[in-house]
Amino acid sequence: MKNFKKLSRKDLKNVVGGQACTLSIQGSNGEWVTRSGTCAKKMELVTIGEVTLPTFTSYCETGLGQVPVTSNGGKSRC
Repeated sequence: MKNFKKLSRKDLKNVVGGQACTLSIQGSNGEWVTRSGTCAKKMELVTIGEVTLPTFTSYCETGLGQVPVTSNGGKSRC
């Protein structure tokens, strides 16, 4: 037990794979459920004229995939 090391924020990020986040979802019954996850990025290709460029969207990955955000102007805080 004496050999434990207190992990820094950078160390924790390397262990769990990203910045922690939460996603609150309101069910059809009006109750709220909060799920914990990590920030993830989704890449999409956007074509403008003859040029195709990658764009990245950040979202909170809780095991549900990318869920539409209805608050915060539709943008995730990740």
